Amino acid sequence: MPASFERAGISFQFPDNWKLQDPDPASLSVSVESPQGAFWSLDLFPGYHEPTNLAEETLRTIKEEYDEVESQFVQTEVCGEPAVGFDMQFYCLDLLIQSKTRVVEVGGETLVLLFQAEDRDFTSLEQVFHAITASLFESLR
Repeated sequence: MPASFERAGISFQFPDNWKLQDPDPASLSVSVESPQGAFWSLDLFPGYHEPTNLAEETLRTIKEEYDEVESQFVQTEVCGEPAVGFDMQFYCLDLLIQSKTRVVEVGGETLVLLFQAEDRDFTSLEQVFHAITASLFESLR
């Protein structure tokens, strides 16, 4: 049975062996972490915010934390909605990390999604990231 999160009009389901990362009740940010350290995170911005600016801000934050971040700008879809973001790779403690950020508008809100895992685990976890995101979109439509 999946675990679930609900607050401020948003909800999503995630694997029951993943841990909810102590969200601040006043914040519109939440993340869940896998037992292997991969994570899915959401920052919610009510109203319209320029998606490319938010994607670039997320990239800048990653670059401040990690050295030599390789990135590629992408225009794609998330659950059928247009999205922009970056695919990123960098090393952390000698591990190659893959990270993807996607910014999408839905239901009058702007969402910044971030998925991150070790390179060797990312492909298998990408389906889990998409399932969590799909359950979120169901709650917003």
